[in-house]
Amino acid sequence: MKTTHIDACPICSSDALVPDMQVTDIPYSGETYKIQVCQDCSFALTQDAPTEEYMGKYYNFDNYMSHADAAESVVDKLYHKVRDWMFVRKEKWIKAHIKGPRILDLGAGTGYFVKYMQTQGFDITGVEPEPGARKTAADKLNIDLQSMEAMEEFQPGSFDAITMWHVLEHIHEIDAYFDQINKVLKKDGALFIAVPNYTSAAKNAYQEYWNGWDVPKHLWHFSPAAMEILANNKGYDLEIKYQLPFDPFYISMLSQRNKSKILWQIRGLLVGFGAYLKERRDVDKACSILYVLKRRF
Repeated sequence: MKTTHIDACPICSSDALVPDMQVTDIPYSGETYKIQVCQDCSFALTQDAPTEEYMGKYYNFDNYMSHADAAESVVDKLYHKVRDWMFVRKEKWIKAHIKGPRILDLGAGTGYFVKYMQTQGFDITGVEPEPGARKTAADKLNIDLQSMEAMEEFQPGSFDAITMWHVLEHIHEIDAYFDQINKVLKKDGALFIAVPNYTSAAKNAYQEYWNGWDVPKHLWHFSPAAMEILANNKGYDLEIKYQLPFDPFYISMLSQRNKSKILWQIRGLLVGFGAYLKERRDVDKACSILYVLKRRF
């Protein structure tokens, strides 16, 4: 299997990458990966992750929630209930920051967010690279999600907003991805990026067991400071940050299960509640953060 070794920070180009911890892919492969942190900008990365051509197998297993559709376990059912409630919250956030109805959802998964926004009157297009997820969207929701190749076909300045819900951490070529985004987003458009926060209270509680690492699928790990640097480098100003309010509970339960399966639901919820209280006081401690970015040029 081919892997990618990174010698310089993709955000600030510094070579001051230092080891932070080793994290194991407990749910699927059992493989262990090194997390390295840039001492200059606080961006973190999964070192020696599989190249894009070998990454598919890490997504194609039954319990990968972003592409799963059936709700069987208690946590699965909780995930789907929260997901549906969060659609309403996401719609409110988007309405507060955009000027038109055309939205591009990148990494649309099985299409439920796209479907919801369509029912609310938005002209939304979903792009999803994984064929199985696109097929699920077509079969169950009658939604035609596009492959990544569609990004080349969109006209410049086609969209008022672009949304990425837990997507950027999976992207192998960040610079090329932003080039595509900047081509199709209007000059006064808004970019919504939600990613896990590795400086969160929940991560501090669980360390290497924190489910937000999700190696090797999560190639990149963002702090609020690193995200602001990336946004500035790509021509965006940070408008506001939002806490994703249910993530500390859900991620803490999965993290507790990684650490110990004894009463993991209850213990995870208790840790999640403590993390939630800290997040309410300081959004930079949130388990996941939605960054609303506005184009500067």
